[in-house]
Amino acid sequence: MIDVVRDYPASGSWWIGLMLLRPALRGRGMGTIIFRAFVEWAAAHGARDLFLSVKAQNERATRFWNRMGFTTVETRPLARFGAKDSIAVVMRHELARCEPSS
Repeated sequence: MIDVVRDYPASGSWWIGLMLLRPALRGRGMGTIIFRAFVEWAAAHGARDLFLSVKAQNERATRFWNRMGFTTVETRPLARFGAKDSIAVVMRHELARCEPSS
């Protein structure tokens, strides 16, 4: 599942709110396949760049998004997310740098 807000924070920029895979599918390359298919679809529908936020302590997610071409653009101060205090790392990916999946 991928939850996305189109044209936020600006026209052509899309915000990924959530990407979820079944635990049994994680670490097997499915996230990469699904994300690359999404990037192709988003680019065909007007997306120029993608944004998302990762909790700083979620190192596995940060590594995944870095491999997908995201770079950190902002680190937001400690704030409460649910029952935990976390630092949010905002990341951006320019679709012009994306390689089509084969």
